[in-house]
Amino acid sequence: SIRLDLIECDLSQGVGHEILTALGTAESDGFRTLILWGCSIGYSIGALASSIGRCTSLQRVCLPGCSINDGFMRELVPAFGALDNLVDLGLTDNHIGRAGCEALATLLQDPRCSLRNINLDANYINDDCAAVLAHSLRNNNKLESLSLANNQCTITESGWDEFYQALSDTSSINATYLSNHTLKSLMDPSYANEVLPNNISRCLEYNRGCRSVKETAMCKILR
Repeated sequence: SIRLDLIECDLSQGVGHEILTALGTAESDGFRTLILWGCSIGYSIGALASSIGRCTSLQRVCLPGCSINDGFMRELVPAFGALDNLVDLGLTDNHIGRAGCEALATLLQDPRCSLRNINLDANYINDDCAAVLAHSLRNNNKLESLSLANNQCTITESGWDEFYQALSDTSSINATYLSNHTLKSLMDPSYANEVLPNNISRCLEYNRGCRSVKETAMCKILR
């Protein structure tokens, strides 16, 4: 399989821009992983989005420290949505806030979305962002990990409660049964100083430990 890693490169103009454009025209079969670490993208965001959308064999895309903001996310998300095999999306250490989360939520609500892991560590995720993301997971049965550690904003009790409602809607037995039983992690375990609320940790433990969706749902109903 083919993997491309670029570290601290200026991709916003000149040769860097040409590289991003060429990605979409090259033979994409076998191109599985794209990692741009601390790269400057700037006005080349359109070229990056276009190329990603054409590389249909991509399984992993990581853009850590690339100054990805909400506007960039609006351009990138449709490209991510075009990738039927994309399972890992790394967006750590960027500038993603509510509008970026809203764009990502449209992807997570799409039943064709294949994502299993998303890393949003070190962004600008607050309670509003948490509510948007949590709501998008209510009917998502594929995402297993959504890391929200070390953010510039604080997720308070009200924000975490949105995730709890997605994981275990207690409004009725049927609502609990239809809750999200797939998500297994909301925090990278390496951030030992950040602790999830107990009720969420318990639900995630059920999701990880039970042998089937039916068993997970019953554990939540009977707890």
